[in-house]
Amino acid sequence: MKFKYLSIIAAGLLSVSSVQAQQTDFDLAALQEAYNASGQTGSFVAYVRQQLLPDSLISSNPAQAEQTLTSLLGQFGGDQTQLSELLSSLSSAGMDSDSILASAVGAGIDPTQVTAALGDTATAALAAGGAAPSPGALGLGAGTGGGGGTASEN
Repeated sequence: MKFKYLSIIAAGLLSVSSVQAQQTDFDLAALQEAYNASGQTGSFVAYVRQQLLPDSLISSNPAQAEQTLTSLLGQFGGDQTQLSELLSSLSSAGMDSDSILASAVGAGIDPTQVTAALGDTATAALAAGGAAPSPGALGLGAGTGGGGGTASEN
């Protein structure tokens, strides 16, 4: 199970070089101008998502959606408000949490920011290195101990 998550993170890290080598298909400043000219009432992030990462792309071509997200996150930079809005929107649209995390890591974003934005416990466990077992759970070394410095009689 950990291998699966490590391979996803590794893929995200490897995608950084491929994304940097590609010409981005969009210019955030041009999108901002188009947004301002359009008279949209929604947020800029919602407009960008509608233009670059529509639900149809997420469902029909998840790999392309992940690449686009990685490029977009690299352009948004460290704006936590925009990051949170975008990632929450993508999660609500059905984009896989692992894909979102891989894109964020590929864009150089701290995984803890992603977990804060998503509020997803499965992704939070991944970012923390896996969930720790509860103390004293049966079958996980919850014996009574004893022995006081000598070999235990248990």
